[in-house]
This record gives sequence, structure tokens and C-alpha cells, in this order.
Amino acid sequence: MNISRLLCWTVPIFLWNGFRLLLFVVSLTPGFFRFAWYYTVSADRVSVRYGQESIRQTLDVYRSAKRVPDEAGEHKCLLTGVNSPVLVFYTGGGWIIGYKMWGSLLARALTAAGIVV
Repeated sequence: MNISRLLCWTVPIFLWNGFRLLLFVVSLTPGFFRFAWYYTVSADRVSVRYGQESIRQTLDVYRSAKRVPDEAGEHKCLLTGVNSPVLVFYTGGGWIIGYKMWGSLLARALTAAGIVV
């Protein structure tokens, strides 16, 4: 009786839930790639060390970069940050397992408004 219940009821539910989880991961993948691209390539981010005890003792500083046309009509990146408001953002969740990339989404939104994060 227990084997038939396992084969007829539990295994199909397990497979269906695994399939749903796979679809969920596939649907979120483009957003993760866009997020990783912003953090690693396109953000004007400077990593500053504040201690020597661990390689993880760094913080990220994000400056805004505004595109301004020059005399030739080409758009150049103008870094702001002089006399700009500054926001200090501490990510919560855990000092041991926290990942500082999580704060880059907030930094992306605030640097567009000219705030240094």
C-alpha cells in the first residue's frame, strides 16, 4: 500500500514541483544577467578597503554618470560627485553571508538622481 501511494501520488507531485521550480528559475535568469552586467561592467563603482583582517572588508561607492553631448555632438560620460548628496546604505541580513551586490539595485536608482551611494 505504501509503495503504490509513493509511486502514484508522491512522485508525480515531486516531479511537478521540480518542473515549476525550473520554470521559475528560467524566467528569472534574464533579470539576473542584467543585474550582474550592471554590477560588474556598467556601474561606476569603486571598491574601498576599510580593514586588513579579511578580503571581504570592502565597501562599494557608486557615483552617478550622466551622459552629456559635447561640441561634436557625441555623448560623453560626465561623472558627478562633487557637491552631490551622499547616502550611506548598510545591507542587512547577515554580516557573514551578506553579499554587497544586493545594494547595487538601490545604488542604480539613486545614482540616476545624482546621489552618491
